[in-house]
Amino acid sequence: PMLYVPPLVNKYYMIDLQPSSSLIKWLVDQGNTVFVVSWVDPDEGHAHCEVADYVGRGVIEAMDQIMKATGEKSVDLFGFCMGGTLISMAAAVLAARDENAKIGSITLIGALIDFTDMMEWSAFVNEAQVEALDVHVGEKGYIDKDELQQLFSMMRANDLIWSSWVNHYLLDKEAPPSDLLFWFEHGSHIPQAFLTSYNRDLLVKNHLRVPGQVTLLGEKLDLTRVTAPITIIGLKDDHVSAWTSVYQGHHYFGGPITFVLGGSGHNAGVINPPHRNKHGYWLNKELSATADEWLAGATKHEGSWWPFWNEWLAKQDKGEPVAAREPGCGKLKPIEPAPGTYVLSGIEQ
Repeated sequence: PMLYVPPLVNKYYMIDLQPSSSLIKWLVDQGNTVFVVSWVDPDEGHAHCEVADYVGRGVIEAMDQIMKATGEKSVDLFGFCMGGTLISMAAAVLAARDENAKIGSITLIGALIDFTDMMEWSAFVNEAQVEALDVHVGEKGYIDKDELQQLFSMMRANDLIWSSWVNHYLLDKEAPPSDLLFWFEHGSHIPQAFLTSYNRDLLVKNHLRVPGQVTLLGEKLDLTRVTAPITIIGLKDDHVSAWTSVYQGHHYFGGPITFVLGGSGHNAGVINPPHRNKHGYWLNKELSATADEWLAGATKHEGSWWPFWNEWLAKQDKGEPVAAREPGCGKLKPIEPAPGTYVLSGIEQ
């Protein structure tokens, strides 16, 4: 079974927007069983929720429930952006507990481990900014989804702000409907405690890459003890997690690493179904010291990286394939129908 961990700032359904572009549907069609974490949209009552809560009660608890539901002894983890970073932290916790065997494989998509070079985001990454933000969000107990959306839009102002003004007000053009843009605008809050500790320990101090510098759920995190096979996927035009920074993550784990560079940007590069035959991807088995050296020796392949990744997943599975599972047929009682209550927050009913 597979577990997808999305970032906190948006809902999980980016990878399940519609049948023709759904990564979840495509994975299921290939014979995979896919589970998804659906984060709550926090309010002032969640102000105290820390990184440990999301890793322990989110990722690790979800893994345990999946193994209980399916009877399997391990889970393939994949996460996008901040979700991938949380997966890495969960894996380090399990490694510290000698529970590496619970993880079949790890896939990190546009996820940062090393925050040394954050490109344009570096302007927001310093202790003064962390303290100021902590005071600001203390008024509500969380950072508002609208503020987060404005911040992300500023990073691509020409595409996400000014193009709308030009087309609507100057050219009188109607914007074509976009499922990906709807998802982008359907964000979530982030609790104060999580935001402060994540920003200070990971972004400012960059401690996740250093063994023993981050303590979580009573364990000192050491990524070198994580032995599961890992695929790291960077996206060539990513303005949020620069692929050159994503690439640096391969230095810190203890298991075998495969790096894939996909075409396009932070979101569109993920939603790239094979039938569209777009963007392309690059492969190089040799993990060079720097991203530029890796790219210089890489070979470009046409189409989507999805099939390559699925083949890689199949190679990591040492067991026999199982028949397709019906949702809700395992040992756990379903709480409510999909897509679940949490994902509907922020949408007018």
